[in-house]
Amino acid sequence: MSVLSALAKAEAVRAGRAQPTAAVRHLHLADRPLVAVPLRLAGEAAAPLAIMIGTSPGDQNVLIVPQPRDRVLRLRFIEQLADVVLPYLSSFLADTEELTSKAGETYTRCLDAPQLWTPNQGGVNFLKLLGRAVRFHRTHGVNPVPG
Repeated sequence: MSVLSALAKAEAVRAGRAQPTAAVRHLHLADRPLVAVPLRLAGEAAAPLAIMIGTSPGDQNVLIVPQPRDRVLRLRFIEQLADVVLPYLSSFLADTEELTSKAGETYTRCLDAPQLWTPNQGGVNFLKLLGRAVRFHRTHGVNPVPG
């Protein structure tokens, strides 16, 4: 425990409420973050009902799953979600620069990075579970995911 956190805890006990440990929180906000507001079926870990996703108030999509227990409909939902997310991610590959390392090797670096925002930690956990649920699906055979 640092001196600052110990002081904040002591002041919190004295004041009866939590005390801030920083006056300013530095956080880089992208010019166009991808905002995702997922909604899931209660009782099932990775059963999506809907998601609102977009980069600006005029550019949002609402994707829904009519029957979240149907695996085929879930896969089609994920296909639609990928049609929104992948072009957003690839748009950051356009602005790059060439750099030379200390060893003399040249490499390419992107000038900006994508940001994905969700309203809360539950949204983050759901998107993580959704990704894990489909990571080993095949791109061929019965009910393939797009390759």
